[in-house]
Amino acid sequence: RKTDIIEASLRDRMAMVTLRFVADETMVVRNAAGEVLSGNPDRVSETIDIWTFGRDVRSKDPTWFLLATREGD
Repeated sequence: RKTDIIEASLRDRMAMVTLRFVADETMVVRNAAGEVLSGNPDRVSETIDIWTFGRDVRSKDPTWFLLATREGD
């Protein structure tokens, strides 16, 4: 539902950006027949995750790498 940049920095050659993701998700595990083993497909829960990405700014490779994740508050 929402994404915010909560920190950005440049340390030596490494650019880092930390994002806060707010999302709605459902949790359900089904067996091969499609029967619910755990969770509830009708229950939506808000989740908040914090992800930090990094990239070597001197590299020609534009790829950002996931450096860390944690649950948000």
